[in-house]
Amino acid sequence: MASQAGSFKTLGLTPVKRSTASLRHCSNSRMPSTVAWHSKLLFFSVAIKADTEYLVQSDRLKSLNPLELDASQRTICLPGTQQDVLAAITNWLTAPADSTNVLWLHGVAGAGKSTISTTISQYCRNLCRLGAFLFFDRNNPASSSPGGVLRTIAYWMAMSNTHIRAAISNAIMHDAALAIAPIQTQFQKLLLEPLNVAADNILGPITVILDALDECGNAESRESLVSLIVDEFPKLPPVFRFFIAGRPESDIASRFRGCSHIAEMQLDIGTEAIKHDITAYIHERMRNIRQFKRSLEPEWPGQHVVKTLTEYSGGVFIWASTACKFIRSFDPKRRLAIILAAGVSNDLDELYTIALRNSADWTDTSFARDAHSVLGAIVLSQMPLTDHTIDKLLQFRVGRSAEVLEYLGCVVQWSPGQAARILHASLSEYMADSARSGGNPWFVDSKIQSIPLALGCLQILKSQLRFNMCDLEDSHILNSDIPELSARIEHYISGELKYAKVLSLLGQVPIAIASLQIARDYVQQTDTAFQNLLQDGIRFLGGFSPVIAQSATHIYISALPLAPPGVFGSQAIFPILPADITFSPDGKQIASGSSDKTVRIWDSETGDMIICNGHNRDVNTVAFSPNGRQIVSGGFDGFRFWDSKTGVLISTVPGEYRIFCLAFSPDGKQLASGSDGKEVQLWDLTLGVVVGEFEGHTDSVKSVAFSLNGTRIASGSADHTVRVWDTESRTLLTGPFEGHTDEIMSVAFSPNGKLIVSGSRDRTLRVWDSATGDVVARPWEGVSLITSAAFSPDGKRIVAASIDHTVRIWDIQTGSVVAGPFQHLNRVWTVAFSPDEKHIVSGSDDQNIRVWDIEIDNVDTEQVPNDDSGAISFISVSPDGRHLASVLTDGGVQVFDSKTGVLAVDPLKHGPDKVSCVAFSPNGNQIVHGGSGGKLQVWNYRTGDATVRTLAPLQANACTPSSTSDSSSGLAIWSVAFSLDGHKIVGGFSGGIIKVLNSETGDVVADLSGQHTGHVFGVSFSPDGNRIASCSGDGTIRIWDTQTGATVVGPILKNTGPVLSIAFSPDGKYLSSRSWDSTVLILESETGLAVSKFDAFTDVAFSPDGMQLVSGSLDMTVRVWDLKTGVVIAGPYEGHTGGVCSVAFLPNGKQIVSASDDNSIRIWEV
Repeated sequence: MASQAGSFKTLGLTPVKRSTASLRHCSNSRMPSTVAWHSKLLFFSVAIKADTEYLVQSDRLKSLNPLELDASQRTICLPGTQQDVLAAITNWLTAPADSTNVLWLHGVAGAGKSTISTTISQYCRNLCRLGAFLFFDRNNPASSSPGGVLRTIAYWMAMSNTHIRAAISNAIMHDAALAIAPIQTQFQKLLLEPLNVAADNILGPITVILDALDECGNAESRESLVSLIVDEFPKLPPVFRFFIAGRPESDIASRFRGCSHIAEMQLDIGTEAIKHDITAYIHERMRNIRQFKRSLEPEWPGQHVVKTLTEYSGGVFIWASTACKFIRSFDPKRRLAIILAAGVSNDLDELYTIALRNSADWTDTSFARDAHSVLGAIVLSQMPLTDHTIDKLLQFRVGRSAEVLEYLGCVVQWSPGQAARILHASLSEYMADSARSGGNPWFVDSKIQSIPLALGCLQILKSQLRFNMCDLEDSHILNSDIPELSARIEHYISGELKYAKVLSLLGQVPIAIASLQIARDYVQQTDTAFQNLLQDGIRFLGGFSPVIAQSATHIYISALPLAPPGVFGSQAIFPILPADITFSPDGKQIASGSSDKTVRIWDSETGDMIICNGHNRDVNTVAFSPNGRQIVSGGFDGFRFWDSKTGVLISTVPGEYRIFCLAFSPDGKQLASGSDGKEVQLWDLTLGVVVGEFEGHTDSVKSVAFSLNGTRIASGSADHTVRVWDTESRTLLTGPFEGHTDEIMSVAFSPNGKLIVSGSRDRTLRVWDSATGDVVARPWEGVSLITSAAFSPDGKRIVAASIDHTVRIWDIQTGSVVAGPFQHLNRVWTVAFSPDEKHIVSGSDDQNIRVWDIEIDNVDTEQVPNDDSGAISFISVSPDGRHLASVLTDGGVQVFDSKTGVLAVDPLKHGPDKVSCVAFSPNGNQIVHGGSGGKLQVWNYRTGDATVRTLAPLQANACTPSSTSDSSSGLAIWSVAFSLDGHKIVGGFSGGIIKVLNSETGDVVADLSGQHTGHVFGVSFSPDGNRIASCSGDGTIRIWDTQTGATVVGPILKNTGPVLSIAFSPDGKYLSSRSWDSTVLILESETGLAVSKFDAFTDVAFSPDGMQLVSGSLDMTVRVWDLKTGVVIAGPYEGHTGGVCSVAFLPNGKQIVSASDDNSIRIWEV
């Protein structure tokens, strides 16, 4: 609100000027000298008091920290337009008071509501009757927060009237924290009570304007504000009136309609008056364009064109505005012709599409990529960004954003060095909606494009934050007393930097609170520990904001030392290394035991924590009693019982041995313990004595578990065995179960008691028949030692934790990973299911306890080949996506289960002939491979049979070139592919040989040799099987007819060196090729013409729908590209530690697989 800010500065000087002028008058008067002197003295005292009160009040009002609003760029209605609407509104505002004190103007997007609101604000300002003008913009969330509305109204109403200012200032004097008080309290103390006090001294109505209420937060965040307008605004004195404009969103309309104090006005768009207004608007804008482009004819574009554009607008002002802005840029005649040719009629989406498509050359991949990023930054940012700030956030070279924005004037309001804003909320909604703009290079995907913005913010914080940023000389001085603070801020703090102490200097502490609240809500379902830390930050800033707002340095010298214990989460300051963790039976609490000698009890919903002190050494294990009322904890100093609600210590049981594990019986009457005493002890909790000692293990007992009926106890030991004990006879019932090759870290019964799962340091999970000890499934191999395992409450899944920092969930029936890995930053020691099976909780050496939503978190699986394998050079995906075949640099072949990451069958050893290429058969049952020996072999890998069927060895024939630049003495196979029907196999050989074989008999059915003059590095069947594409070391690509053997397209010579791979798109219309210099071309398969070019790729693959391309690169990243626009739509995916050598989509199109020189295969969620 630039104009209101100007009024404030003038008022600040007025009392002093008035005092001086009055004193001169007294001096020049002819009254008696004594009377004159006393009059001057009295007046001077009164004037000083008034000036002092004004300054004190103004200083108090600053604590309200109003939303930053700048109306300087807002437009008002053209003269003669919207006359009926404006007259109706002004009549209501100036009419005698009645029962209505709120006027609600609503209409469709782009109907002109904001222009009307700005015009009304100007009208009220001219009458000195404007209390406040607030306008919201979803593209500027920082200035559109519902939590800032009431304090901003209070601030500007106080600045508009001395009586209101005195009353609100007095309220702040009695409660300095009103700016961060609940919104109900703000209404009571900042509006209702002060305005009732001031009302008797105010003549004529004072108007508060709220424009675009539908863009003030979202339905949930503005619920309290809407409720106040409905329930509390009728209580305000009738001299105060509220004009509210916006779209009739359901949450607003459902509350406003039917309220006796709210008058309703709908802005129609189909009336003749609106058509007249839009015609006048277009005439005026065309006149401006003619002034801007002097070469245009004086009458251009003519009355008939203006009439056509008016009809096209359909009564929607934003349509006319956007069309005029589009026409004004660069070549008006051409752009007008584009609009007229499209024949768009009041369809904003189509107009936006046309305007954006024709605003620039989107086939320029560099521009498309950068424009996509810039638009994403503008749409997603929480505050308006200048081009300089966008360059910083996106790590562009200086000036790049400005270059891009020059082309986007039809949709972005911007000038160099100023903040860039999307012209209208409907345009932001269009660009952020995949159903409306998806597939276009200007589509803004919030999930993907928020990542570089977040990383840019963190990079700025990392590089620029430091202690005492403004070089303050005195740590005890208030911000208001710092000499030339504004100049220091300008010099030391960049425009893109925000942080608690920086916000203190800038006077923007409430922004930090709002930001922390957003972050807390974002991580609410995924990261309890971080949520607690954020909540502590909110409590800290809320409690100390008056101090922090007054002095940045007092964050350190006052606020932090006086903060209550536990604020900022002691887990972030003092190490918590959870050794064990468990849910309460009702899932409402979590208990953890830690190496810091404490037991902690957490509220699983809020994260509130109780710390239980009583152990003298590390706590290794915790367990809830079946009724949830008690917790038992065990460690190196015996075990203790705690009240789960209060954390009070109930009793202590000293121990002779170090306790590793504890378990309650289902009825809660007994307790089993395991220790380094090599035995399992059974305690009677009623008597408090040991009633059974189960001996048999030869090393420490690391885990114990009761069966659901309480008649059995399973124990796992460092002696590598599992044993099952009878709780009644106190004897060994079954076991030892042998098979593990290292100590067992965890055991658990299935809910029906029929199965036992054990996790071991040997990296395997084993599932046993609890009655016989038989292994009921092949051991499931993880990538590191298993520290903890548990059944889901329905018995269908097993969750396991590992020291590779991850948690995974396995399906009992298939043995495959169905969720995870859920990633910690350090070793995970304990894990458990919640009773409702919707969550798992895990504890790690990263000092965090995390609660995961297993219905939402995605699978992001990493498979690591055997340590003795060579590096991976190529991968292929089976048609059903269940298996991955990899070719190793040592010539071997491995087949992995894509869900679990474990080997599906034993590896195929290379023998004397090294394998260089593989392909799955269409039914997925076979793999064809070829290599240095010139043999094509078919492997029935699903049978587990190590034997392979060799097709007839192939020899060079007479048509093979006798010498080439890259030929070798032997006949090697470089590439291979199955036809879609599985009846044929094509092989690419050294020396330019291509042969098509019958996949059953091995007979050669077509010979395509003699055209290429180098090794054939790539071959691919078209989806219909009628064509074969090949690429060669001679730098050419050819497309062949499989029936005749003739070249139907080519040779295509688009590359500057050997072409290493070739593939048809799923619809057969395109080819992707990759050359030795990492250049990728997309070619039309019918003509060989290049339609797209990409650089620096080591491998590419089409998505199943042919709309996307996945790429791997030497920079160790994987990206997904939109083929139509050439824009990155997913990634970069980072995690490999070596160059990516091979990539592919899984058949579901939702996952991609990559292989790397770091000897790993990774599967990523797209």
